[in-house]
Amino acid sequence: MKKEFPFLTAEDDALLQKNPDRGYRTGTSLDVKTLSEAGDYAAMKEAAGRHIDEKMPDARDSTTVAQNYLYISGYNQGPIDDKGLEAITAFYDAQIQRGVKGQPRFIYSHDMPDPVHDAPQDVILHHIDQLAPVVAACRDGINAFQMCFIGAWGEWHSEYYPLDKRVIGEAVMEKLVLPNGLYAQMRLPAYKNILRGTPGYQRIGIENDAFFGKIPAGYGGAPVSGTGGLDEGSEQWAQLVKEAAYTPQEGELFWQYWFDENPQVVVDGKKAVEQLSEHRFSTLSILHSYFDACIVNGDAGKSVMGRWMEEKISKDWLDENGVLYAPAWFQDREGRPARRTVFEFVRDYLGYRLEAQSVDVRGALCPGGAVEVEMPLVNHGFAAAFNLSATLALLDD
Repeated sequence: MKKEFPFLTAEDDALLQKNPDRGYRTGTSLDVKTLSEAGDYAAMKEAAGRHIDEKMPDARDSTTVAQNYLYISGYNQGPIDDKGLEAITAFYDAQIQRGVKGQPRFIYSHDMPDPVHDAPQDVILHHIDQLAPVVAACRDGINAFQMCFIGAWGEWHSEYYPLDKRVIGEAVMEKLVLPNGLYAQMRLPAYKNILRGTPGYQRIGIENDAFFGKIPAGYGGAPVSGTGGLDEGSEQWAQLVKEAAYTPQEGELFWQYWFDENPQVVVDGKKAVEQLSEHRFSTLSILHSYFDACIVNGDAGKSVMGRWMEEKISKDWLDENGVLYAPAWFQDREGRPARRTVFEFVRDYLGYRLEAQSVDVRGALCPGGAVEVEMPLVNHGFAAAFNLSATLALLDD
C-alpha cells in the first residue's frame, strides 16, 4: 500500500511548530543556592516551576527550548553542596514536565571582571566533576550544553582569575557533553578554536549573542560593539559557514532597550534570514527584542522582531538569495497565494522542517502482523534534525 502526501501549506504550519529542539526559544535565570533553600525536593521543584512559568508566560505556545542561566556563585570558593545539586535536578525535572528542553549555562558572574563572585580554576574543575551525574540524569531535557563557567555570563571573556581555558573546555566536553551524547555551544568560533584538535571539537556549535543579520561591522552608521568580530566578511564568519552544518547553532539579538537607544541600527529582516540560513541556526531567542518589549512596555509590535511581522517575504527573493523553502509554504490548501512575513519564515525554518513525501507499507496489515515501512523525508529547514527521535504509528481507515 503506497500513499502520496500533499505538500504542507500555509494553513498547516501549526503541525510543525511544536517539534522539539528547534525554533524560537526563550530563557530563564535563577540562583541555585537560593533555590536550594526552598525546602525539600518537592518544594524546590515547585519553586522552580513557578520561576519557569513566570519567565515563560507568553512563550509556552511559541517554543520548546529555553536557555537556562544557572548561577552557582554561592559556591564559588568550594564545592556545591548536596542541596545545590538537588536543586539543579529539581529545576530540570520541572522544566521537562512542561515540555521544554534547556540550554544549561552554569555561571558565576555577570560583571566584567568580578572579583567577588567569580571562581578560580580548581573550583571550576571540581564543580564540573560534581555536575557530571546531574547532567547525565537530566540529559533528556537538554537541547545543547552551552560551554560556560568562564567569565561574565559564562561567555569565556572578562574572567577575574587566571585560567587555562583549554583545560576547562576539555573537562566540560569529556565529562558533561560527550558521555551524554550532547552538543555544546560557545560564544564565538575564536573561542571554539581554543579546543581545536581535541576529541570534542566536532561537537561544538556557536551561541551568537550579538545577532545583527548578514551585515559588516559598524552597520547603520554606528559602531556595533560586542560582536566579537563575528561579522560578515571576517574569518570567523567564513569558518562558521564552513562548520555550521554539523552542530546546532543558536543566537540572540541585543535587548530591545539597546535598539531604542541606538535607533540608527536596524536589523533588517531579510538580512537576518540570510545569516540564519548561512549559519544554519537551529534556535533563536524570542525573548530578546520581542518578548522583552512586551514585558517592559506591553507592546512587542515596535520591537525589532515585532517589525519582522510586517515585513513581507517572497519566493522570488528566497530564490535569488539561495534560501531553501517548502514548495507550498506560500499557498493555502486551495492553492491560492498566501501573504507570508519574515517573522513567520524564521519561526518555521529555524532548525529542521521535515515533510514526508509518501509512505509505502508492505506486509501483513493486521494486528500483530509484520510490516516494512518506507517513508522518504525532505528537510527544508535551516539546519539538520539534531537530537531527532521519532515514533511511527500506522492507523487504519
